[in-house]
Amino acid sequence: MRVPIDGGKSEILPGAAVPNAFGYASLNFTSSDGKELSLVADVNDPVTSQASAELETVSVDATSATPPRHHPLDPRFSTGRFLNPRVQLHPDGKSVLYVITENGIDNVWMQPLDGSSGHPLTHFTSELITDFHWSPDGKTLAVIREHDVADVVLLHEANP
Repeated sequence: MRVPIDGGKSEILPGAAVPNAFGYASLNFTSSDGKELSLVADVNDPVTSQASAELETVSVDATSATPPRHHPLDPRFSTGRFLNPRVQLHPDGKSVLYVITENGIDNVWMQPLDGSSGHPLTHFTSELITDFHWSPDGKTLAVIREHDVADVVLLHEANP
């Protein structure tokens, strides 16, 4: 759906519907020319009835009926832990990055948009990642990690 910023009638973009999508987790980034946007969609496979998260790139050009481009994400990527699962475009524009949780440990994963295999960018052995961002020059990745500590304390009333 596109709505003029200064008001007016909203319009459905031709070709923007993601086939078999049953939910949209987040809007992640727009292309550098502003003609496309990418979002994470929860998609159901009609053959296997298995759900997966996919990155979908949609044209915002009202004159184009170009269907969304699908970019499968690693099956370990989950939209469940975050309200807004972060998928970021790499500064070179050829890959995306997102967090994968495996055995309770988060790492940043780099997935090329050409369909080739992805790989981990970080190799942490503990803890969770709450956010990450590239430096403006694209040479440094900043990662915010979360360390949770939980204690159990037993309190009981003492008799005087």
